[in-house]
Amino acid sequence: MPGGGDAAIITNNGVTVSLAGDADVGSLTLGDNVNCGSGGPSLNVAGHALRLYGNFTIGSCGQFTLDGGTLSGNTPTHRFGTMGWTGGSLAGTLTFADGSTFNIAGGGVVDFPNCVVTNLGTVNWSAGTLRGVVAVPARSLTTDCGTARGTRR
Repeated sequence: MPGGGDAAIITNNGVTVSLAGDADVGSLTLGDNVNCGSGGPSLNVAGHALRLYGNFTIGSCGQFTLDGGTLSGNTPTHRFGTMGWTGGSLAGTLTFADGSTFNIAGGGVVDFPNCVVTNLGTVNWSAGTLRGVVAVPARSLTTDCGTARGTRR
């Protein structure tokens, strides 16, 4: 398993990686942007913590799902690909670049205390409850030239 100073690169199409324990990673690249074949790689975090200390890049072929775990750190880039959030929490800084998709679904509560989320792509909120904690400075979900679609309030 990579450490806090290591780069994790998952680009093999059709591969699904599930986090089996808490992990610290220097940077993470998931999927390429061309030749996705029958499906790009997937990374699933369920019930564990993934702490990132650098860039988090999801190529257009990549799929990342946070389901009951925690994604934290300063993750300044999220490009092109898709991130699904069905449970758990976000902490730190997360930016969705132009062309990316952030799907929020699931029947439970998803938390983003002490988290700044900036959207330049598309956020689809179809189910569940978003819960943030106001702190000093206040944390937020910001849409700046992106699209936010929600069916829940």
